[in-house]
Amino acid sequence: SEHGELTIIGSIDIDLDNPEQTFLYPRLFRVRSWYRRNDIELLDLRLEFTQGIYLLAELSFDDSDLGVFNIDYIDRLIELDRKSKNIDWASPAAIIDRRMLMPVPDAMLEHLKRESVEIEFDLRAVAQSFLSYLEEQSSLTLFINDSYGIRSLSGESIDEFRRLCRDYANAEKSERSLELGTVFERKIEQAVGRLQVAASPALNAKEEMAIAHADDFRLACKSLLSKAINLQFLEHGSDEVESPGAYVSALTAEIETVAASLEHFVADFQAFASELLESFSEIELEISEKVENINAVASPLSKCSIKLLRVSHVWLPYWRAEYTLSGEERTLLLKAV
Repeated sequence: SEHGELTIIGSIDIDLDNPEQTFLYPRLFRVRSWYRRNDIELLDLRLEFTQGIYLLAELSFDDSDLGVFNIDYIDRLIELDRKSKNIDWASPAAIIDRRMLMPVPDAMLEHLKRESVEIEFDLRAVAQSFLSYLEEQSSLTLFINDSYGIRSLSGESIDEFRRLCRDYANAEKSERSLELGTVFERKIEQAVGRLQVAASPALNAKEEMAIAHADDFRLACKSLLSKAINLQFLEHGSDEVESPGAYVSALTAEIETVAASLEHFVADFQAFASELLESFSEIELEISEKVENINAVASPLSKCSIKLLRVSHVWLPYWRAEYTLSGEERTLLLKAV
């Protein structure tokens, strides 16, 4: 049937008047953990069952415009409540593997019905409520980054996709920084060559000092170049990314620190640093813009269909523990799943 623009398909294999009866096998780990953590005297431990509903649906998107075909399977296990008819589908009673649902033998079913509190419920209304909940959730939004030619997977959040974009950005930064680093390595040696006094076979004290000053200049430039590259990767793998403005501020502060430590060729260093700052800041700005070049594209509801695959009446096990604590008798219900 058509429900607005969303196609909801009910499965013909489901008999809502006589649903399959299943139960979850009781487990002891919760009650064991509770017992070991508390200084109590256990008086009695009994197994009880309450009633619940398990539903499984297929949510499919077929959008050739986006090049997407995606199928998700969504299930919910809810516990029926005598006091409230409202169902919070976002808070299931338990997260289970549907293979854990065991068929109830006829003899056991009669026992469960006799021993449990009768709860009236409209299974069709429950199923329709589940489908309505899925309809509200049935938007498929993909994120696309045209700069890197990538798109998100189904169900991938904007933050997860942005981290993927950053991985691409870091790869590009690495490649471009190495290429630019090689260029500036040559610039350093060219500058040092201009500044060095040509050494003769017999160096005098003045020539040796000039060579030493040129070496200091070389080390200062190489240190700044290394810092320019390293600053780009300080936030690798983090949710927070340095902005281009923060990068410029950090590198500018490093330039001032290094320049203050030089006694000679300060003006030459400042000229080199200015060119380096401009070149590396340009990379940072361009790549930052690429990371944020993300567009959200939503697949329309008309491309989505929901199919109800399974509805089970489930008997949920509980442990009823009677015990004494500090001389006082108490009762506790613990889930057995």
